[in-house]
Amino acid sequence: MTDRQGVHQFVVSLFAKRRVQPGEFAGKGDEIKVTLTADPGEGFEEGTYVELVNATVSHWETQNGDRYRSGLSFRADGLTPLG
Repeated sequence: MTDRQGVHQFVVSLFAKRRVQPGEFAGKGDEIKVTLTADPGEGFEEGTYVELVNATVSHWETQNGDRYRSGLSFRADGLTPLG
């Protein structure tokens, strides 16, 4: 995909879950879509733990008549696999 300026962007789906300490319960996680400014490359198999490089989260909201929609937008410069 490209942004408004024609710059290529890459969208990845990640499963986000709270990191826990020994003995803690992590609870439910969420699937999130993250827009990357760089190609993530190869080698990211399902289940691979990753770290987002220069990650940001932005709140957005739109209105169409009397209906509102809102959510969070996730962006990062790239991904790195965690050991």
